[in-house]
Amino acid sequence: MARNKRTKKSRPTTPGESAHPEPKSASARKERRERARERSRSKNQERLLLLGILAITALAYLNALDGQFVYDDRLQILKNPTLSSLSNIPKMFTQGVWQFLNSGDKTAVGPYYRPMFNIALIINHQLFGLEVFGWHLFSIIVHLGVVYLVYRLARQWNLSTEVAMAAALLFGVHPVHSESVAWVAALPDPLAAVFILSSLLLYERYYHGQGRKLIVLGASIALALAAMLSKEVASVLPFFLIARETFERLEGETVGRTIVRAARRTAPFFAMIVVYLGMRYYVLGFLRQDEPNSLGIPAMQVLITIPSILLSYARMLFAPFPLAVMYGNRYVLSVSDVRFFGAALAAAAIVAVAIWLVRSSPAGRRALAFLIIFLVPVFNLKAFRAEESLLHDRYLYLPSIGFCILIAMAFERISDRFPAHRRRAFLTATAIAAVVLLGLTFYQNFSWQSELAMTNNALKVTPRWPFLHNYIGAYYFDQHKYAEAEQAYLDAIDINPKYYDAYSNLGDVHREQGQLADAEQAYLKAIEYGAPYADTYYNLGVTYINENRLSEAEQPLLHALEISPADTKARYNLGWTYDREGKDALAEQAYAETLQRDPTYPEARINLAVLLTRQARYAEALDQLHIAQRYAPDHPVLRYALGDVNMKTQHYEEAIAAFSELAVRNLHQNLVHTSLGLCYESIGKKEEAKAQFQKAIEVAPDDPYTKTAREHLAKLLAGGE
Repeated sequence: MARNKRTKKSRPTTPGESAHPEPKSASARKERRERARERSRSKNQERLLLLGILAITALAYLNALDGQFVYDDRLQILKNPTLSSLSNIPKMFTQGVWQFLNSGDKTAVGPYYRPMFNIALIINHQLFGLEVFGWHLFSIIVHLGVVYLVYRLARQWNLSTEVAMAAALLFGVHPVHSESVAWVAALPDPLAAVFILSSLLLYERYYHGQGRKLIVLGASIALALAAMLSKEVASVLPFFLIARETFERLEGETVGRTIVRAARRTAPFFAMIVVYLGMRYYVLGFLRQDEPNSLGIPAMQVLITIPSILLSYARMLFAPFPLAVMYGNRYVLSVSDVRFFGAALAAAAIVAVAIWLVRSSPAGRRALAFLIIFLVPVFNLKAFRAEESLLHDRYLYLPSIGFCILIAMAFERISDRFPAHRRRAFLTATAIAAVVLLGLTFYQNFSWQSELAMTNNALKVTPRWPFLHNYIGAYYFDQHKYAEAEQAYLDAIDINPKYYDAYSNLGDVHREQGQLADAEQAYLKAIEYGAPYADTYYNLGVTYINENRLSEAEQPLLHALEISPADTKARYNLGWTYDREGKDALAEQAYAETLQRDPTYPEARINLAVLLTRQARYAEALDQLHIAQRYAPDHPVLRYALGDVNMKTQHYEEAIAAFSELAVRNLHQNLVHTSLGLCYESIGKKEEAKAQFQKAIEVAPDDPYTKTAREHLAKLLAGGE
């Protein structure tokens, strides 16, 4: 019997389902392609919007591109020899920011250790030289990088594309950033922000995203260290990470487990603080240092001043006009001052409202924590010169990242109250804020166009601020506009009759104009009112030297060296003073100590050689002069000193060669012709000797040294007759 074939039963179809699989597969593929195209369109739109935000930010700083080097730029860039070579990059890890001002001094110059910033300056110098356009372009590009990272951070915190875009835009065009972007020397804040945000994004990706690879965590840790090496404020990043972890407990997690998790995750970042502090201490010799002028200010006075400073920063964030390079905030002296209790109440209210508004928003809590934690370091008021300013716009660069995210979130919350027009309300609020901020930024950039623009803008904001008048006086002094400089210093003294900076600078004006008695009085006033500067004492000493009051010059020069032992100019002038007073042993010691600190100092070595020649120590003198030839081969005094030693050691031909070279150059004519006459006389060339003595008499008939020429000429003439 034939077997029945078993046939495969087909599955019954459900309503709406095709019995044919081919059409279903084609439809699914089509749907997937459509979704992919939609995602691609969305990504392209996102990129275009982001490029638009970056373009708007760049537009806000367009007028900053032709600004001059101002303020600290004049030293950090224009007078910084370490920028000249890429080979100096390793050295940046072993010196402070201002060490170049006195490279011979092994003690720290200033409290700042920022090798990444110094390296950026070297690279910029190699790329652009002293063409200021390139330096400004670099600063703007770094700022644009921060704008992009602000957007990425907001998206990482699960904020919508709209809110992230708004936060980036507001940050990009906020005028409080003009100082950090339009002023070249303020680069540390944007530079640190790039490293901080990059580190934070990688941290988020590793622990709260899809990047569970150790290389991601390692890069985050390395970037945190780079941020600290860019600016000190970055050392609070690990504290923000602690807050980020502890504010948001995982489901079912106990408080103890939250603390352990936060400690475990942030431990490597705190280790970077230890590494950074170790490097800092090794280079500077200290971990922190107060501004010398702030040492006598009590801690309580600092504490009761902080609320007014906090309120000022809040004003600058919410209403960023007017802004200036410095402000007239002074220390609060009493708790009964409204600047304490009024500001404290207002600041407490602002913080309380902010905490209440973000109570149910994880991203809001993070943004507020970012704002507060990165603002805390600026309340170390004793690190600042009170007479300059207790607050600066640039200190808000990092905290404003959290602020701008919060404002964008606030715009979204407000627009949610208008469900029918939610998107329009959000875009309108963002656009209005951005246009206003962009206009203010563009306006503020003009204040960084030049020294005069910067100072005049600040004087509009704080007209009776002595530091500003003193600063503009220094600007005029550098331009050799002594009348304007004098008036500016007098204006500063009129506001603060004990302002020793202005008195010291006024002394410089008088000294440059030959008004030595007035210069002396100004320097003495500066010292009376507590001027701590070596330069003040040095300039007083030089004034006494110019007045030929040599014995009085000694003490100011010695005091200058007590303040700054590495001051080679003061030590050289002290040696010169001893030399002219006939104190040969002290002069020799001062010259030798000068050369120990600066072997290339030609005047010190030449004068030492002259002193040795005077003591008939000719071999030693020649040794010093031959060394000096390496550094200043054409120095006229060096050539004369060489001729003098050779003449005294009866090497007349060598002496004649040295003196003749000076005669051709018309230098030291009476001395040279007299010395040539003596050399020619010694080798029996009487006619040549007569001619040289006669020239010496014609050039300087009243000079005491010409007496030698007259005597020898008379003797030769008498002998000839």
